[in-house]
Amino acid sequence: MKKGWQVKKLGDVCGLVRGPFGGSLKKNIFTKDGYAVYEQSHAIYDQFNDIRYYISESKSEDELRKIWSNPITRKALLEQLAETGYGKTELATIQTLIDAEKSDLFDVLEYIAFAVQPITREVRVVRAQPYIFLFLSNKQKEFLEFVLSKYIESGVEELDQEKLPELLELKYQALEDAKTILGSVENIRNTFIEFQKHLYAVMPT
Repeated sequence: MKKGWQVKKLGDVCGLVRGPFGGSLKKNIFTKDGYAVYEQSHAIYDQFNDIRYYISESKSEDELRKIWSNPITRKALLEQLAETGYGKTELATIQTLIDAEKSDLFDVLEYIAFAVQPITREVRVVRAQPYIFLFLSNKQKEFLEFVLSKYIESGVEELDQEKLPELLELKYQALEDAKTILGSVENIRNTFIEFQKHLYAVMPT
């Protein structure tokens, strides 16, 4: 070590954030400046000056929002997080520590990565509902009102694809009855997936 240098922890001299969406970062969201994106090669070769990629806070947040808005990519993200030691139990602990038990796990990740203050699930629904219900039939609205009530009550797990058959049975007693009211299974599934884009979109406060 050079004379006059002091030993410091890396966290004492710079900010480090592990992307909350792991390997889901795509090259098309990188920018010419902003937050440096460090790769494995930087640590392997002990060389931290040659930075190939940067990411802006807004694009990073948008990418997280896009991933979370789809139950398929959201499930993959949660699995990635669990593999790195941030499973649902750990996220629930953080949720309690930041007084966000009534918020979505999305809000927990936003808080960790971008210091965004959480909102409750109920507030999220109230803000998004006019956009969710746009162009839907009354029967579709009635079903999604039921889904959203379960979401407010229990959390984002109610929006998993695997939960859809159970929600339909709870609401209509039988899948065939649900199909009679709402249409084909494919139509029901598409409605269930598509409305979540509006639920997690940036909304006016």
